[in-house]
Amino acid sequence: MNRFAESSLARLPVPLPRCLVEGVDVQKSDFDRGLRSYLKGQWRDGGWWYYYLFGFLVKEPIGFQLMLGASVCHGLWHYRRWTRESIRKWFLVALPAVGIFALVSSQTGFSHHMRYLLPAYPFLFIIASRTISLGRFWKWCSYVCLTWQVAAVMWFAPHWMSYFNELAGGPRNGHKWLLDSNIDWGQDVLLLTEWLDRNPEAGQIYAALFTLFDPTDIGLNFRLAPPFRRGDYLALSPDGERGPQPGWYAISITQLRGHHFHVFDGNGNRYLSLGDYQWIYENLEPVDMIGYSIYIYHITEEDAARVRAKLLAEEAEWLRKGGSGEGKAEGGGG
Repeated sequence: MNRFAESSLARLPVPLPRCLVEGVDVQKSDFDRGLRSYLKGQWRDGGWWYYYLFGFLVKEPIGFQLMLGASVCHGLWHYRRWTRESIRKWFLVALPAVGIFALVSSQTGFSHHMRYLLPAYPFLFIIASRTISLGRFWKWCSYVCLTWQVAAVMWFAPHWMSYFNELAGGPRNGHKWLLDSNIDWGQDVLLLTEWLDRNPEAGQIYAALFTLFDPTDIGLNFRLAPPFRRGDYLALSPDGERGPQPGWYAISITQLRGHHFHVFDGNGNRYLSLGDYQWIYENLEPVDMIGYSIYIYHITEEDAARVRAKLLAEEAEWLRKGGSGEGKAEGGGG
């Protein structure tokens, strides 16, 4: 609901498209409500003011970052050359970029999506491109940076959503820094169906996929991976399974790292996972990867027995120390 609906401002015309205003209002409501957020391997309620700056440093190609840094540093170093006209031009380009970064970073109700910074990028590109005009040395440095950027991005094509730069360890290590749409938005589910066509021995797999569409709509035949939520014996798959079972698994990295999100169960229903698949990440090694967002596991009878015994022992010790059965009211079956 619009916060100004009952005030004198309710009838004030706004010179912007209705859908834009409503979208901003809904987004602001989400920020005010707050959500669980992830950064550098840690979850917490609410976000971080430096999340988007950190995300920029690990997500963006290093060549682009070098050009941007060189342009800014060169301008500051030669501040004595500034004129009223050059200051005005810098102001028109730099202020929107800085303002967008500041606005997004100030919303710490949650920190999730680097896409919130996209309106700043045209201005950042203009600032970075200035290095080509700074002289022969900087011109050739710019060519090197641009070549590096193109090569780095194309090397991981077409998995650009999951891209992380070399200093962050590349896409394979991106989940150590960020999650959610910064790696996975369900874009690799179609590739999973192709993987299953090439690997018929996997049969009907267990899955917990981070997607807003039902994977069965594109022909994926799967069952909900058995959840394990410490102290909650009602958190079961539709088949009544809890914890490790032998078979093939396809699990989104967001679920492996403990995201709280609904996943489809293979029967058209959604199951609320509250970090119910971290046991896989913590105890088993993947045998393959789909893109950089879906991990494939093959759990044998021996693996299942070993991990189940470990989880039950840890659960018993936790309950002995007074565990409260976290998340019972929020979980449940499919």
